[in-house]
Amino acid sequence: MGKKCKTNRARIFVAPLANFELDLTPGRWIDADQTAEAIHAEIAVMLRQSPAQEWAIQDYEGFGSLHLSQSDSIDVVAAIGRGIEEYGILFAELASRLGGTSSAEDATRFMEERYLGKFTTLAEYAAEFFTERFGYILKQLPDTLTLHIDYDAIAHKMEENDEVITIQLHGKLHVFNANG
Repeated sequence: MGKKCKTNRARIFVAPLANFELDLTPGRWIDADQTAEAIHAEIAVMLRQSPAQEWAIQDYEGFGSLHLSQSDSIDVVAAIGRGIEEYGILFAELASRLGGTSSAEDATRFMEERYLGKFTTLAEYAAEFFTERFGYILKQLPDTLTLHIDYDAIAHKMEENDEVITIQLHGKLHVFNANG
């Protein structure tokens, strides 16, 4: 295996299969935030220096908890890499939560259309949601009632009813509308 490059970027380590099996000079690290065509071009350059014609993803970094396999398509890797470049590691965590590498398109849609924000707790989101949705009514109620609204219970119901998807990252809770 090659030496890991410590960066914040999503990268894959691609090696010719013959090199890997024979323990010859390993492959190369390739940035994943480029087009699939550009990644394939870098793989082609690497293969020209090897007797092998087949290659595989042998390692990766910068994908958070998202698991890549040796056989993931470069189209998918590129889509996820570009998503991470645009939205940060939250994109990879969301793709992982939505089903893995096959979820790059869904993760993009969620980031663009369903992201509700970052909060300290889900109760904080529930309070904001409730206030935005029912603010006019809340203003009509006496404080003795509004002070007893249980936003923790509302948040619990939101999760229980699969109304939201949450991802804890860097001390913040990122909230997505699960139902569009």
